[in-house]
Amino acid sequence: MKPIHLLVIEKVDTLSERLRNLLSSEEFTITTIPSIQEAEKILEEFPLDRPVGIVLIHAREEPWEEFVRSLRKQFFLTPLQLLVITESLEQQKLLLEEGMDDIFHPAISDDELALRVRVAGMRYRRQVQLVEEREFLRKAVKQEEELAAKIMDQNRKLKRAFEDIERVNEELVRANKELERIARHDALSGLLNRITLFNAVDAEIERSLRSGAPLSGIMVDIDHFKNINDDYGHQCGDEVIRMIGSWLLGNLRKYDLAGRYGGEEFFVVLPNTRLNHAVKIAERFRKTVQTYTIQCNSHSIQITASMGVAEYRMGETRDMWINRCDRAMYVAKHRGRNQVVADTFPSGHTGRLG
Repeated sequence: MKPIHLLVIEKVDTLSERLRNLLSSEEFTITTIPSIQEAEKILEEFPLDRPVGIVLIHAREEPWEEFVRSLRKQFFLTPLQLLVITESLEQQKLLLEEGMDDIFHPAISDDELALRVRVAGMRYRRQVQLVEEREFLRKAVKQEEELAAKIMDQNRKLKRAFEDIERVNEELVRANKELERIARHDALSGLLNRITLFNAVDAEIERSLRSGAPLSGIMVDIDHFKNINDDYGHQCGDEVIRMIGSWLLGNLRKYDLAGRYGGEEFFVVLPNTRLNHAVKIAERFRKTVQTYTIQCNSHSIQITASMGVAEYRMGETRDMWINRCDRAMYVAKHRGRNQVVADTFPSGHTGRLG
């Protein structure tokens, strides 16, 4: 099976280099063209009966709209996959109207980039197969009327095939979004999982260092959670975690972040927030939690939570900051639970209390 010709239009040969590292030469032959104008000159010389392959445009300021229209018109019945990488939502809407086969965001991961180019290759080979079948039928039929009927029939099949490809494309997009959501979130609480939480914390620390904006965090621990599991069963313990996750998702500010730190512990990231304001947010959450009653297996379960709050200090690592929140939370537990404690530890203090 011959490799598919992959034409990459970009000013800088970075996307092409990624693709060369991700895809084998047996699958694709990659050619880089630095501008749409140069690509137009090359494609004008293509015979209309020669398959072009896959065209991947890194859309920036160039007039890609007319280029896309001319390609669709020039190679209307020729196998062709048009892909675009752009971060502009407005461009994405226009591209969908222009009939693009797929659209990528610049931040796409290597695994997804390789997968979606390979899927485009599968669609392309199916197009080639359909065109070859149409050509075979055209040559097999001697009568002009029969030839016209066969071509019309193949065109209908080709149209249905394109519709099937569009449906597959839509299903792939939905599946990718769902896989991304599953990979980033804790299945039980619905909050960020530990790995994604740590990545988000690192990003917020970097933003705080860059902008000088304050950053605070809250460590939340469900009181007597082991007793809940022991007395009422793990199913009820799961219901408690779901409730906490649901409340956080529904009541934090749109730019706040919350994740399941582990077990019955949760960590809340509050950008642009000083310590005193973070304490008020934590206290509001604590009071709300203690008003909830969870019905599980004919049991009414009252829960409370202990919380530690700390503001990020310049030069701290992620672990140092989280540990200060954690230690403050343990102070709240040692003081009797169901309370909020703000960090009062001096810089450099380490280790949990108790």
